[in-house]
Amino acid sequence: MCALWLLAPSARAQFGSGVQGTVQDTSRAVVPNATIKLRSLQTGLSQETTANESGYFRFSSLAPGDYEITAEATGFQTKIQTVTLNTGQTRDINFDLEAGQLAAETVQVTSQAPPLDTAETRVQLTLEASKLRDLPLQNNSIFPLMALAPGVTGTNPATDNFEPEYFSGMSANGRSAAGNTFNVDGLSVTSNITNGTANLAPNPEAIQEVTIETNTFRADQGLGSSIVVSVTTKSGTNDFHGAANYWFTNQNLRARTSLPFIARYAPFSRKDFSGAIGGPVFLPKFGEGGKGYYDGRNKTFFFAAVEKLRSTNAQTGVETYEAPEFVAFARQNFPNTIGTSLLNSFPVDGPAQTNVLRRAQDVLGTGTNGCGTAATANIPCSLPMVVQGTWSRSPFRNGLQYNFRGDQYVGTKDRFNASFSRSQSDNQILINRSAFNNTEGRFVNAFQANWTHTFNPNVLNEFAFSYNKVQGENGIGIPLRIPSIGIQGSTGTGAGFAGSFLQHNYNWREVVTWVKGNHTLKIGGTYYTGDDFADFRGGNSRPNFFFVNLLDLVRDRPFSGNFGAYDPLTGQPNAYQFGAKVNTISGFVQDEWKARPNLSLTLSLRWDDFGNPTGIKGWKMTNLFVNQGTTVEQQFSNAAIREVEHPFAGRLNRNFSPRLGFAWSPGEGRKWSVRGGVGLYNDWITLGEVVDRVNENPPNFLFPAFGPGLPLQPVFSLGASDDYPFGFTRPNITAGSLDQRGGLVGLSSRVGGLDPNLTTPKVINYVVGVERELPGRTVVGINYSGSRTRDALVGVDFNRFPGDLLDNRLDRLNPSFGTMRHIINADESRYNALIASFRKDLREKGTFQASYTLSNVKNYFQGGSRSVGFEEVVDPRQIKDRYADAPFDVRHRVSASGVYRFSTPFDNNFLARRVLGGWELSSTAILQSGTPFSVFTNAPFNPIRDANGNVTGVQPNSGDYNSDGFNFDYPNQGSNLPTIVDRNTYLSGQLGYNRSDFSIPAPGTQGNAQRNYFRQQGVITVNSSLIKNNRLPFFGEDGNLQLKFEFFNVINRVNLGGVNNNLADSNFGRILSQGQPRVIQLGARFAF
Repeated sequence: MCALWLLAPSARAQFGSGVQGTVQDTSRAVVPNATIKLRSLQTGLSQETTANESGYFRFSSLAPGDYEITAEATGFQTKIQTVTLNTGQTRDINFDLEAGQLAAETVQVTSQAPPLDTAETRVQLTLEASKLRDLPLQNNSIFPLMALAPGVTGTNPATDNFEPEYFSGMSANGRSAAGNTFNVDGLSVTSNITNGTANLAPNPEAIQEVTIETNTFRADQGLGSSIVVSVTTKSGTNDFHGAANYWFTNQNLRARTSLPFIARYAPFSRKDFSGAIGGPVFLPKFGEGGKGYYDGRNKTFFFAAVEKLRSTNAQTGVETYEAPEFVAFARQNFPNTIGTSLLNSFPVDGPAQTNVLRRAQDVLGTGTNGCGTAATANIPCSLPMVVQGTWSRSPFRNGLQYNFRGDQYVGTKDRFNASFSRSQSDNQILINRSAFNNTEGRFVNAFQANWTHTFNPNVLNEFAFSYNKVQGENGIGIPLRIPSIGIQGSTGTGAGFAGSFLQHNYNWREVVTWVKGNHTLKIGGTYYTGDDFADFRGGNSRPNFFFVNLLDLVRDRPFSGNFGAYDPLTGQPNAYQFGAKVNTISGFVQDEWKARPNLSLTLSLRWDDFGNPTGIKGWKMTNLFVNQGTTVEQQFSNAAIREVEHPFAGRLNRNFSPRLGFAWSPGEGRKWSVRGGVGLYNDWITLGEVVDRVNENPPNFLFPAFGPGLPLQPVFSLGASDDYPFGFTRPNITAGSLDQRGGLVGLSSRVGGLDPNLTTPKVINYVVGVERELPGRTVVGINYSGSRTRDALVGVDFNRFPGDLLDNRLDRLNPSFGTMRHIINADESRYNALIASFRKDLREKGTFQASYTLSNVKNYFQGGSRSVGFEEVVDPRQIKDRYADAPFDVRHRVSASGVYRFSTPFDNNFLARRVLGGWELSSTAILQSGTPFSVFTNAPFNPIRDANGNVTGVQPNSGDYNSDGFNFDYPNQGSNLPTIVDRNTYLSGQLGYNRSDFSIPAPGTQGNAQRNYFRQQGVITVNSSLIKNNRLPFFGEDGNLQLKFEFFNVINRVNLGGVNNNLADSNFGRILSQGQPRVIQLGARFAF
């Protein structure tokens, strides 16, 4: 058998690809002992193997790239095929040898490998460097191209390569985007804090190719229940190659927005520079006279890339804020209050007012205690209180990224490579009160190393290590002496969030590959350790206040809030800092078995130990422990916070994931491929999932709260300093006064926890499909794809019961605490999809691919990048009554992409070749139906009481319909409401839904509105690039000056934003945003 990797580099990282096949004669009889040669078309270097007695051969641990494969056998014509290997692909290349006229005849037959890979079990899309170069890439980012893979749904806003916590809006297999994973050169760069988040986005000039998999059944992909994005980076070759790029756009290259209330763009510009160079290493020799130089060809290589961004970004929107007439009223009637001083000192100075949204009679009502009465300071009913205005801003965003990679080959048995990347960005945050404008910074350092050793022609070992450091700081320059203030129905004031975080991640990976007969066995494992530390003093160590309306603000009457972090042991304000660490272990065994010449099987088993976190730097790990019982009341009424070493009862190590994939090519000619598989995937409960649920618990912190029915009275004040502890006036808390449950009755401090016996969410993905190769290198296919998820995480507040506020007190189930977010295994989902695909290889003319997905996914609950943060639950007792379309459900989806290279007319004419030659047209297209949404209110309970304090009704602006103290409720829904409104209604600025379509249920009850009954508007996005290539032979075979004219949303489709679905908001029923209009990006690329 063969040496399992090229003796010198085809020069691309992640050596996870392979070639296998069977040698037969034209009668399908096995041809044993045939000589098979593999040659890299990039380097010309080759290796050789001999087919076994079954005619089977295999080359493993290959880099992606272009190869030539030759089959020779005595008495047969020599046959040569060329093939392109993608990342992680094992390509089936079979040979049908024809007998020669004489035993020694060596007639050579050359062909290109067929477009249908009959050994492929995955559903995937691979984008090589040439496609990354030619397809439209807004902001030079590869991530939007995830949308092109078959089976992917969702959309993704334009991003760039300088965001170290990128969370996509796209997913597959009925999973949310939290199921996505990201790899660079075979090692994970997925965040340890939030599932589905990438910590690194390499510059496309540093990328050899990107593979986007929506169904993979290999065990070396540990998670991957949704999209698996695998990036393979470039390294040097025996020739020097490089490129330099420049992209530019500004407000003059962007179409106007189409909604009537959206402002014109403020001046902005985006200038993006990148470059790369790679080749063999040449070094002068020292000693022995210092003559000559070290020649790194076939041995030592380097590749370096850099990208620099200087930009101001276009931002437009609609703001809702205090009317100037109301500010004048406040100055006259409440000149000395804190609220009035805030409106005077920090006015809204960005938007241009367009209309009065709500007057005093709309906000305060006209009843006994409404506008024009002493209860409301006799405010005139017609006085404008809330207005609307449009704004346009251009905050700066600057970035720098550089990458370096080195490769070393030692003899014929060892290869080494290492890479380093650094990415950093500085971003300006502009808001409607300019005094609170601020900046934020991010940076990532990432290092990887790989060593592969060949023990013998059948066995090799690969060892890899990676490290990355992710760091960020928010709220730089905010005046932190101002508390955070929210106002119902209007924009708030005060400083927002400020803080910093630091994460470290270490990965080790070991894999042994053993070729045995028709089996390729892989046995390996990984070890990971990481930590996260956050200093959020500028956010959570400051008070926050919520006001029901603007009049309450200028009268200094906060409705609810809390006074920031306290130390319960000292009774004093506390610095909100916390951190934790975790380590995980995994192992897998995998068999890629060529069971028959036309049947390939992948059988694998993976085991994961997801560890058990613990605190660092003095922060104590805690958890919430509930009682035995079957009801919420039994479990949570006496629940307690306890200090623990680890949050779970033991390490999360009962995670076995068997998987099976198959590819079968029936009939003659290998024109059909029947493929599919089934696999179990265990989702990691990340470090962030744990820490962010328990980081506020005592004895680390208390967050004393005030509000209706709570004994603690509000103390509205400003701070004395912008530095911690800020100098706010706060209530005194008795030191060391925690009760037996670990809380304190009356403070209503929020807490959180996880079920100590929590299990990892389990996903079963399955797919079966067929592909058919048609004439003209065309392949069509159809797949059924499905998944079932059980034990998914649900994180909601359990410390509440309907009717709690009816007696004018907020008692809660457990009076020792306030909100009590607890994570349990409670969600399930089901997904079914039909996926049709088409692709065509036009050879030197280009390529085209398209897919259509008809799908549906239902679940009970949807978190965000964690188990909380996206949806809320009206009543935690009724989680199982919420089964409906998931918030990311997309019924119809079409994606397409293509590159077409035009022929040169009059190509014998020099001028025609220069002017008319080298033109290309590339395009991507996404058409998608809308996602579901629910109508709700986040307004607090605002009852009408009689002289005895009994509730007789509610105010028109009341929320919290079931009176449980948690402001998330569904109203009563009118009959025959359309699930989706005609888009022209929104384009004209009209309401899609009216408040009158929904009514308030009786106090203490919830409405009948259905979860995710309504649908958002669909999306159509077509992007195109017109390219002119100008060959520069003086700079070698690759010498070229490419001029690129990119058009994003080329048809200028108005892709509407989301419907405002909050009844408490002044803009309920409207759409106030749209996706970007047509954008032109100009670019140039010089290559040699």
